[in-house]
Parts: sequence; C-alpha cells; structure tokens
Amino acid sequence: MQVSMKIFSAVLFVLLASGAINSLHSETQTSHAGLFFLDAAVPGFGSFYNKSYLAGSLFAVSRAGTVYLALHFWTEQQEYRSAARAARAAEVYFGPGYRYDNPYGRGYYNAEEFQRIADRRSFFFGLSLTTELILTVYSLLYTKSLIDDSEEKNIPVFEIKPETSGNILDRNFLISGDRPREGMRFNAGVILRDF
Repeated sequence: MQVSMKIFSAVLFVLLASGAINSLHSETQTSHAGLFFLDAAVPGFGSFYNKSYLAGSLFAVSRAGTVYLALHFWTEQQEYRSAARAARAAEVYFGPGYRYDNPYGRGYYNAEEFQRIADRRSFFFGLSLTTELILTVYSLLYTKSLIDDSEEKNIPVFEIKPETSGNILDRNFLISGDRPREGMRFNAGVILRDF
C-alpha cells in the first residue's frame, strides 16, 4: 500500500508540474500560478526561471538541506521511539533500573533517556519543517518581486512632442513609443474639453 501511494504521489506531481510548465508559456495570469507552483515544488525554480542564478542556487541548496534534515530527524525520532518502546518492554520483563545498548549510536540508556532523545529529534524535525516553510514563502515572495521587476521594465515609455506652435488648445501632439500605435496624433483641445 505504501509503495502504491508513493507511485501515485509521483505521478500526480509529474502531471501537475507538466501542466504548470505548459501554463508558463501562455500570456495570461495562469503563467504566474504555474511559476509559483513550480517554485514551491522545485527549490529555486522561480529564481532560475527569472535568470537570478545566485539566488536560485541559494534557495535550492538551503531548501534541499532543510528537507534532508527533516527526513533525517524524522527517521531518528522513529528509531529512538522504537528503542524506548523496546526498553519499556524489557523493563517489564527484567525489572526497572537496567540500561540498554543504543542500537543507533553509542552508549547505554534506559527507557526515559531513549524517549528524551526521541523527543529532541522530534523537536528538530519540526524546526526543520518550519525553516523549510519559511524558506519556501521567502522564495515565492522573491519570485514575485522578480516578476514585478521584469513587468515594470516592459512598460512602454511614450514621448509627447508638440508639432506646431500657438495656442495649446489648437496644438497637435505626436506620441512616439515602442508599441503598435507609434506615431499616433491627438489634439490637445479635444482632450482638455473632455475633462
């Protein structure tokens, strides 16, 4: 059952990721949603996509490290909880006061000490997950700021120049810029009368 759940999760992730990648190439807001999904799922993706390679590398290494630490502490917590249960069962059989060999490290511990070690590993597991969540949120915010900066750079700049001299209401102006309506003309008197 556990293997089939892992396969299902992997297939679902691939399908969602492929949909998000396809939506990146569209011209709508869904491209941002796809980018944010991939940035949350793949550490540093949003920064790499926006050509911020140093930030992407830092996010990738730090987020992968926190995921590794979370898995490591989760495994150790499970192991030490199992050792604490075994030590408690042995105390029932042999009586209290015995110390047992640590199967996952060095030293001899009783059931309470095994439980304390498991609780510490559980705390570090939670700390690793919290750090991962904070880094993920920061990565998403950084990606949002990169998107906003790139969109701001693409805003067209128009230059308005008068064509003739005379009364401002009778003047024609030429608007030039980098959009299809370059060279569009308007009369200042018509525009000012509309206000």
